[in-house]
Order: sequence, then C-alpha cells, then structure tokens
Amino acid sequence: MRAPSPASRAKIKERTQTARAAAWDGQTGLAKGNIRFYVDGKHRTAFSYDRTTNRLTYAQRSGLATRSHAVEALASDDAGNVTARR
Repeated sequence: MRAPSPASRAKIKERTQTARAAAWDGQTGLAKGNIRFYVDGKHRTAFSYDRTTNRLTYAQRSGLATRSHAVEALASDDAGNVTARR
C-alpha cells in the first residue's frame, strides 16, 4: 500500500481537498470492501477504488479547517492480513 497523499498531518490551506492512495494485493486482489479510509479518525465510505489501477480517491468538498489533518488507509486481504498507511 502506498501512503495517502497529501501526507497525514500535512497542513492544508483549502477547505476542500482530494486525498489519494494506492492499495493492492498481488495474490487475491482487493475490492473496495477490503479498504477502510479515515480522516481525522472518522471512517469515510464515500471514496472510490479502481481495481485496475489500485487507486483510492476521496474528495472532501467542504468543511475542512485550514490546519493539519490525519489521513489513514487500511487494506485487508482475504487471508486477514492488514496493512495501514498514514
């Protein structure tokens, strides 16, 4: 899994932001259901995941304070292995 971008705890200047990450499993493949995404500790489900490119995208369209934010992505495979990136 590639860490989310912008980096976790990065200070942002805009109230809208798009976060991106990449998640993959070379053996079984992943689906959106295998991925959990958090912003400031709150589980977000309104992200997209493209299985062909392994890319996750989450767009926060409003309401972000102009400060640093914690972003975390977790992916689990069918064997129960979990990887997290911040």
